[in-house]
Amino acid sequence: MPSSLAPGGFAARYEDLNTMTFKYSVTLPIIGSHKLSRFKAWADQNVPQMLYSLPPQTPIKTETMTIRLASLEDRKALMEAFARASNL
Repeated sequence: MPSSLAPGGFAARYEDLNTMTFKYSVTLPIIGSHKLSRFKAWADQNVPQMLYSLPPQTPIKTETMTIRLASLEDRKALMEAFARASNL
């Protein structure tokens, strides 16, 4: 799915900008530059069907990033995928 700007300036991966809302969030640890592109690549491999919204940019110095999600089920699935990837 293509990325677009959602209301509030967040980059989002979903088909219909007018009907999607992202009521849930999760904050993940992520260090270094290119956080957005690295998360998108990770999400494409680990949770390819998940709908999410990312901030338009993140400072290099931050060590976390908040991802907005459409449902509690998406939040649970993302946390499980992150836990699996962290245990590798």
